[in-house]
Amino acid sequence: MKHVKLQAHKGVSSECPENTLSAFLCAAVQKYDVIELDLNYTLDKKIVVIHDNTINRTARQTNGREITNEVCINNITYEQALEYDFGLATSNKFKGEKIPLFKDVLEVAAANKIRLKIDNKLQSFPDNMLNIFFSEIQAYTEYVSITSNSIEFIKKCKSVLPDISFDYDGEVTEAALKALRTILSKDKLTVWLPYECKNTAWVKLPFADSAAADLVHRYAGLGIWLISEYNDFYDVLNRFNPDIVETDGKIKPEANCGKIFDMHTHSQNSHDSECPVAEMAKAADTNNLSGFAVTDHCDIEFCNSIDISTTVQSSVADAEITDNNSTLSVLKGVEIGEAFWFPKAAATILSENDFDVVIGSVHAVKFKDYEMPYSQINFAELGINASKQYFDKYLDDMITMINTCDFDILAHLTCPLRYINGKYGMSLSCKDYITKIQNILTLIIKRGIALEVNTSCIYNGSGYCEFMPEQWIIELYKELGGHLITLGSDAHISENSANMFGKAYSALKQIGFESIYYYKNRYPIQCKIISEK
Repeated sequence: MKHVKLQAHKGVSSECPENTLSAFLCAAVQKYDVIELDLNYTLDKKIVVIHDNTINRTARQTNGREITNEVCINNITYEQALEYDFGLATSNKFKGEKIPLFKDVLEVAAANKIRLKIDNKLQSFPDNMLNIFFSEIQAYTEYVSITSNSIEFIKKCKSVLPDISFDYDGEVTEAALKALRTILSKDKLTVWLPYECKNTAWVKLPFADSAAADLVHRYAGLGIWLISEYNDFYDVLNRFNPDIVETDGKIKPEANCGKIFDMHTHSQNSHDSECPVAEMAKAADTNNLSGFAVTDHCDIEFCNSIDISTTVQSSVADAEITDNNSTLSVLKGVEIGEAFWFPKAAATILSENDFDVVIGSVHAVKFKDYEMPYSQINFAELGINASKQYFDKYLDDMITMINTCDFDILAHLTCPLRYINGKYGMSLSCKDYITKIQNILTLIIKRGIALEVNTSCIYNGSGYCEFMPEQWIIELYKELGGHLITLGSDAHISENSANMFGKAYSALKQIGFESIYYYKNRYPIQCKIISEK
């Protein structure tokens, strides 16, 4: 699925004073791809960041009062501009915010590896100021794109800065795009179309339609501006398939259609995997994931020969190292099995580690003389009646875990059927347990626990070719009001990263889910389900 970049209009201007360091740093922290900003200059030839020619709308006196006389930025020095407060017009919490120098913003961009889109007011600069601009960005060209509605101005800038990227926001015609393509390569050009909404009522250019979007896609990357509502955002994505969308900050990067996470994977820090986290990261990147969670096993009851605390810490450390060296988000997680058997030990594990996500699972049931994991039980030898009793006890243990344990995602509901029906070829129907299953679903909805759609049985050849839980259970979950859904491959080798996610994604759309989720700092983050392009 295509990753759509998000551009912050004047920084995160819905939360911070526009065109300030606070707004730009907020965009960097929230992981926007691009910051749009406006440049002007002072009397003493300092390039500053401000939208208007006057400071009256965005600045206040240091006592908070409005500036009564018109103050043009071109008619005051930078030192004089610093005498005004550019935060108080937004909120008292931004008191002391000063007008930023462009060169300081360039340093922020480079430090955070975020691109700056310079608004087309630059083309009104006199030649002496334009030369100063060219000089200031020489060392930062990879972090800057220049916007213009003039093909001649773009050509002029290209002659001075041959490697710079450009954004065109003039009238879109095939002739104009052909002319631009003779000057620039496709990957150095983005063409912007306005989307018709309440925030673009002032726009004089024709609004985006499918014909204009298709034309732009032939010659350049497509940008769409200005979006501030979720419904608008997803309409734009579905209708126009843009490469980048501009927002004032109300649409967060987490909402991007390209944000798909595998929330259940295992590394060499699990007793049943030999896969390094770095190898899983390579596979996730190949599969166009935005990230994945390392959720190594913590089944204390059945791993008593292993120092679980050390193993979990090693898993967390490997995730952190890989995250620091990857373009993907590598999340720190753990899969705790049967936590209700050892509540104190489980609580210690959670307190000792800073997890992004905790998965709760039941891998074993204390049933008659059987206390090993159900993966080790010969259910054919046990017989169908006892197997049904075993599955019933498994569901009871699920209910106990939900009621008593601290976790974020319920893992692979119905997992024993992978062995009962799959490996041993029996015909146990989980529909015979609908009352308890409905109880489980109701409880996790009440507690705010997510339901995992686990794809491992679809690809592992066990003979039980079903999602865990089965699709009818996912449908029941939605009917009961459930909305927290995560995707998990349960991969123990890199080749299974995101395996069968396309099938799961399609099934969820068919059922009627509008969003899936991933977890960061144990908080669910929404990712909209949209049509694939």
